[in-house]
Amino acid sequence: MRRSAIFWGVIIILLGILFLLQNLGIITVNIWGIILPVFVIALGIWILWGSTSRRNAKVVHIDVPKNGAVQASVKIRHGAGRLLIGPNQIGDSLLTGDCNGGADLNTQRVGDALQVTVSALDRSFPFIWGPEYRLDWDLKLTPAIPMSISIESGAAESRIDLSQLLVNKFRLNSGASSNYIMFPANAGQTNAEFKTGAASLEIRIPAGVSGRVRASGGLSSITIDRQRFPRMGDYYQSADYDSAANRVDIRVDTGVGSVDIR
Repeated sequence: MRRSAIFWGVIIILLGILFLLQNLGIITVNIWGIILPVFVIALGIWILWGSTSRRNAKVVHIDVPKNGAVQASVKIRHGAGRLLIGPNQIGDSLLTGDCNGGADLNTQRVGDALQVTVSALDRSFPFIWGPEYRLDWDLKLTPAIPMSISIESGAAESRIDLSQLLVNKFRLNSGASSNYIMFPANAGQTNAEFKTGAASLEIRIPAGVSGRVRASGGLSSITIDRQRFPRMGDYYQSADYDSAANRVDIRVDTGVGSVDIR
């Protein structure tokens, strides 16, 4: 049995005992008035327990051969933890890497395209905190064929280096996270979309690559290098964007946090 189930099962039993004692008239305190404090204390204990103890997390090594594919679609469904993505310099694999915390892998061939989905393992109620739930993934992608990348993450730290990859479409949807993204240097046209909650975004566009940026946020601080990307109405754009051989079109929709684009 998972220790998370034991821990939260004990908390629920204790609350149930309190309700029973109240119904029997043995105690007269307002149970509803102490539920939230008890919950917060229990949550704090659980987080501290997870941060001060270690267990051997499951490590899954994945390796997806290209098998003659000339394009690919890669979906990464991450959770809480650390996500590293970079170029694969060795071998003929489309995707390779280690997933500390476990992962499910699904691949499908559609014509000359390979569709790959890497997903976090299903987790049961109630919370994903603790060492057995932390996902530390280090993934490498081939720089040999064009691809689209879609990432869904939670409370994560992401460092994504696409500089050597041929990414034509990129999408990141994340919650409370810290994200660093370096865009491709020689991929032609790259369209990118970011949707984040309470997050920080550092977006880097390599020298020699033109850009168009549309950014909106509720309580966010948005910083854009206006020397490289002068403002043109409701967006920012390189002077040579329309004629550039390599360019990125970026759309950012963020909640609370910071966005830095250079």
